[in-house]
Amino acid sequence: MLAGLVRSGMRAGVLILLLSVLTLPWLNPSSAEFWASAFAAALAVLFIGGLYVLLRMSHQSPPGKE
Repeated sequence: MLAGLVRSGMRAGVLILLLSVLTLPWLNPSSAEFWASAFAAALAVLFIGGLYVLLRMSHQSPPGKE
């Protein structure tokens, strides 16, 4: 159950990351749109990283078990 939620969250995070990064070359660096896209890309990276950590923590074996 958790793996399915994390997988769908990863898909959404990667979609937001790709869309925000792919638009950056066509935006003026001094515009608000550029910085909004850069901020969205940074948040997507943090979101994907958080999901990765959550997935790794949920798949660890308990202490004393190997």
